Amino acid sequence: MLIVGGGEVALRKISLLERAGAAITVVAPDIEPELLERAAAGRLKVAVREFVPEDLDGARLVIVATSRPAGEPLDREPGGFAQYSRQCGR
Repeated sequence: MLIVGGGEVALRKISLLERAGAAITVVAPDIEPELLERAAAGRLKVAVREFVPEDLDGARLVIVATSRPAGEPLDREPGGFAQYSRQCGR
């Protein structure tokens, strides 16, 4: 499972998903210290950087958990996330 975002919104969602036993990868340029501690303990994986469309490779479920305003693209290309998803049949 891919979580895009590393702040309070992501932390709340990840806390619930961990209880369900999900294998979680977090991608975000800024990550809450508690999430970094969980990564250090082996409970999840983190990539401290901006989302790139290739992060979707192999992801079965993606949760966008950011405080970005609706409509603001996750990558630098407008509509890049949606366009990449369509190309991959997601």
